Amino acid sequence: MVHDIIYEDTKSWDETAMRGNLCHEDAVKLLQIPLLDSIKKDSLFWWVDARGMFVVKLAYELAINNLINSSIAYIQLVIGL
Repeated sequence: MVHDIIYEDTKSWDETAMRGNLCHEDAVKLLQIPLLDSIKKDSLFWWVDARGMFVVKLAYELAINNLINSSIAYIQLVIGL
């Protein structure tokens, strides 16, 4: 999980854990990603439809919406909005 490679108290990467669990190239790339100050606790969840059934389409839509929202939030942070 992501929380295993982030120091929650300092909001920074655990470089030792990353280098110990990932190939060198991946660790180098990931360490270049800046972390936001507001890191939320990881959680596992999925959306269900009105019948209470897991539907891949809903999971895909959730993933895309999260990606869009995260991208917008990051851009706003970078340009200072």
